[in-house]
Amino acid sequence: MSGNPYSAPVSHGKPPESPLPSGGKSLPGAALAIAIIGIGIGALNFFGSCCGVAGLAGFSAMANSTAVQEAMQENAAKDPDGAAQFDLAKEQIAKNMVPIVIQMGLGLILGAMLLAGGIGTLARKEWGRNLLVIACLAGIAVTIINIVISVAMGNFANMANVPDDQKMFTMIAMVSGLAFTALYLVYYIWGWRYLSAPQRRAWFS
Repeated sequence: MSGNPYSAPVSHGKPPESPLPSGGKSLPGAALAIAIIGIGIGALNFFGSCCGVAGLAGFSAMANSTAVQEAMQENAAKDPDGAAQFDLAKEQIAKNMVPIVIQMGLGLILGAMLLAGGIGTLARKEWGRNLLVIACLAGIAVTIINIVISVAMGNFANMANVPDDQKMFTMIAMVSGLAFTALYLVYYIWGWRYLSAPQRRAWFS
């Protein structure tokens, strides 16, 4: 104990107070929401892209199989519409193979970054916060790239070219896709701006 009566009392092993606004050990609700949503979007991107890669590989193998081609020729007389739709799908995939592969590759990378960054952020790790901030910035860029690719592939083609019995489904799919794209962009911008603020760094070790 110090002999100076005016000196500050000496702390004996008292832990430093938490820099979090609540003074507790948990992140604020906004940071928790950003991390959890990031994990969810990352899982959808990563596993969805994995399924897409597997499906594309399976379809390509089936389309190039001699046995399948012979079977399609035999069934063409029985079901000409089905054979025509299969040939059209095969032609479209072959035509757009490069942009499809690019989209799937970007989805895998972005999904892995969001997953790891979200988990690290929940654990209050500085690397997790940094990775999630980078993932949000990458998500903005990937979303813009996907929009450009979708337009180039004709995914937003004139509705006049869509059969009447499929127009409603196509319209719902397009509106839903645009809505999810807008929500993703809102999340990416929110996560980037919120977690990159200098005062948030004190929350992470």
